[in-house]
Amino acid sequence: MRIRTHFVVLVLAVLVPVALLAAVGAMRVWQLQQQERERQLAGQVHAVRVAIDNEIAATARLLQDAADLPVDDPQAATQRLQRLVRLDPAWAMAGVAAPDGRVLAHVRSGRVGVDATPDAATIRAAVDTRAPAISGALAGPDRSGVFAFVVVPVVRGEAPAGVLYAGVDAAGWSRALPNDATAPATLDLIDRNGVVLAHVAASGGPTAPAGRDAASPPLPADRGAADGVARMSGLDGAPSTVAYSTSPASGWTVVASMPAADGERALAGTGLVAAAALAAIALLALLVATMLGGRVARAVRSLGGVAQSLGEPDGAARDDSPRTDIAEVDDVRDAMRRSAAEMRRREADANAVREAAQQANVAKDRFLAMLAHEMRNPLAALANASAALDNGEPASEAAMRGRATLHRQAQHLTRIVNDLLDAARITSGEVVLVRHVVDLAVVVVHAVEGLKDAGRLSQLALDMRVEHAPVLGDEMRLAQVVTNLVENAGRYTPPGGRIGVRVGVQGDVVVLEVSDTGAGIEPALLPHVFDLFVQGEHAVDRAPGGLGIGLPAVRRLVELHGGTATARSEGPGHGATFEVRLPRSAGHVAAADTQLLAAATPLRILIVDDHADARESLRALLEQDGHRVDVAADGPTGIARIRAERPDVAIVDLALRRFDARALRRSLQDDGADGVPTLVALTGYGGSDNRADARAAGFDHAFAKPLDMAAFRAWLAGGRVAPVADAVLDDQGR
Repeated sequence: MRIRTHFVVLVLAVLVPVALLAAVGAMRVWQLQQQERERQLAGQVHAVRVAIDNEIAATARLLQDAADLPVDDPQAATQRLQRLVRLDPAWAMAGVAAPDGRVLAHVRSGRVGVDATPDAATIRAAVDTRAPAISGALAGPDRSGVFAFVVVPVVRGEAPAGVLYAGVDAAGWSRALPNDATAPATLDLIDRNGVVLAHVAASGGPTAPAGRDAASPPLPADRGAADGVARMSGLDGAPSTVAYSTSPASGWTVVASMPAADGERALAGTGLVAAAALAAIALLALLVATMLGGRVARAVRSLGGVAQSLGEPDGAARDDSPRTDIAEVDDVRDAMRRSAAEMRRREADANAVREAAQQANVAKDRFLAMLAHEMRNPLAALANASAALDNGEPASEAAMRGRATLHRQAQHLTRIVNDLLDAARITSGEVVLVRHVVDLAVVVVHAVEGLKDAGRLSQLALDMRVEHAPVLGDEMRLAQVVTNLVENAGRYTPPGGRIGVRVGVQGDVVVLEVSDTGAGIEPALLPHVFDLFVQGEHAVDRAPGGLGIGLPAVRRLVELHGGTATARSEGPGHGATFEVRLPRSAGHVAAADTQLLAAATPLRILIVDDHADARESLRALLEQDGHRVDVAADGPTGIARIRAERPDVAIVDLALRRFDARALRRSLQDDGADGVPTLVALTGYGGSDNRADARAAGFDHAFAKPLDMAAFRAWLAGGRVAPVADAVLDDQGR
C-alpha cells in the first residue's frame, strides 16, 4: 500500500471516531439544552407562584389593616369598603360578614357586573383559626365569572365579631401572571380543587376560559413535590413540557406548558449545520491528505539514492542530493551520513572500555599479589615460631622469642583482616558514624603518637604543627583518616626523609595537611590516587606494606563527614601533599582524657566460646591478670553456668554454632535468672555498626576478635580507650 493511501486511511481513522464523538456530543448538547429549557421554565413558574403568594399576602395585610372598621354600623362600613376597593384595582368586590356567614356590608367594583360572596367554609376557617383564609375558585350567579376570596377575621375582645373579605376575579389574578405576547409557554393558575383561576395563552397557542376543570390543561396527575417538570400532552394533544409550582400557603398551583416541538426544531437546525460542517471538513482533510501523501512519497523515494551511496567508499561524503521540504526526511539522510562516524566513535569507546577493564584486571592482580605478599610474611613467621616451640624447651629463650613472634604476627594478621573488612564496609556505605564535637588537633596528636609508639615512623623526621580545630565527627573514623594518611606518607618516604602534619582553621573550614619528601606521584597516577587498589612505586629500602585500600577509605570517610580530600605532587621525586577539608563546628569540645585507669579488680569471668584454642588462650590471659575464669563450650552450658555460678562478667562469642548468642539476655530474663551478669560480646567484625548491633541485642559492651587485652583492661578499670580500629565504645558512644 502506497504512502498516499496510508495518509487517506489515517485521515479516515481519525475522522470516523471524531464523527462518532461529534454525534455523541451533539446528543449530549441536545440533552443539556433541553434540561436548560426545562430549568428556565421551572424557574419562571416558581417566580410566578411567588408573585401570586405575595399578591395574596398583600391583600390579607390590607384587610387586616382595615379590621377596625365599625362592623355594627353598615353605612360606615360600606363607605370604608368602597375606599378599599378603589385602592386596589385587582379587587372585584369586598364586604363584611357575620361569623355565621350573613353579609353585613358589601360593595362591588364598577368593572364587575355580577356579585359573589365567600363560601361558608372559608368564613368558618378564618373565624376558627383567627388567621387569614383563602377560598378556591367560586362562580358568580349563573356561573358568570370566577372569583377567589381572601378572608380575615375581625376580632373584638376575646371573640371574633365577623370577617372582612376581598374577592378577586380572573382578570385580577391574570395581572400577576406574565403577559408576553411572544412567550412560548401557556400559564395557568389553578386552585387546590383543580379549577383554573387565570389563564395566559402562549404565542399562537389555544386559549381557554377561567373556571374550567384543570383536567383539560396540561397538569401532571401526580404532584407529590411542590415544584416539578413533566412531559405530557397539551391542549392540542401535542407533546409538551409542563412545569408546575404549588404554593404551601394557598395550595394553588402555577402551571406552564410549552410544546416540545418548538425546542426540537431549534435543536434540529443546529444539528444539521454541525453535520454539514463536519462533512466539509472531512472532504477537505481527504484532499489535503492526498496532496501531502504525494509530497512525502517523492521525498522518501529520494532517500533511496542516499542509502545506496552509503554503501560505497566515501559515499555519504559524495552524496549531493538536494534537501527536501520535509524535515524528518532530511533528518534521516543526515543520520545516514553520521552513521559511519558514530560507528567509529563506538569502536573507539569499546576500545577504551576494554583498556579500562584491562587496567582494572591489572590492579586486581597487583592487589592479589600484594595481599599474598602481606599474608606470606606473617604466616612464614608464624610457621617458623611454631616449629621452634615444638622443637625447643618451653622455658628457653628461643621459646620466649617464638611466643613473642606468634603474638606480633597474630596482631599483624588481625590488622590485615580488619583493614579489609573495614574497607569493604566503608566503600559499600555500611559504616555508621557516631558523631560528636571533637578537637581534630587532639585526634591527630593521639594518632601520630600511636604510630610512633608502634615504630611505624622510625628513621623519619616528623614536623607536626596543630591548632585548636573543633569538628563534628566520629573520633575513631577521624583517627583512621589521620593514621592512613601518615602511614601512606611514611611508606613512600625513604629513611632520613621528613613528614609534615598541619592542622589549622581557615574561616569555617578545618584543614588537615599531610606532606612528605618521598617518592612523589606521577601525573598520570595523580587523578586515580584515591581509587581502590591503586598504588605507586615504593622506595627500594622501605618495607612496602599496604593493600591499596587506605586512601580510598580516607576519601570515603571524609565525604561522609561532609568534607573533601585532595592530593597534589610536582612529580616523581618531589614528594606529595594530601589535604583534608572539613566543616568547622561551633560546638564545645570536651576535655581530652589521655590517662588510662589502673587495672581492674579481679572478677569472676565466664567465657562462652565453641573454639577450644581461642577459649583456652583467652582463659590463660585473663587468669594471668588475677581473674577467676570458667569456660563453657556452647550456649546452653553457658546459660547453666551463669545460673549456677553467677559470674560478674560473661564473655560470649556471637558466632556460636547452633545457638543464637544475641538472644542470650532474653533467655536469661525469660527463665527468671537472678543477677544477670554484665554481658560482653566477641565479634569477628570490628566495626561500630556490629558493636551497635550487639548492644541492641542486650550486650553491655562489644570487642573485636581477638580480644585486645589493653582495651579490655581499660574498660574494666572504667577508663577511656584510645580511638584505634579495635577500640571499644562505651554506652555513650565515646
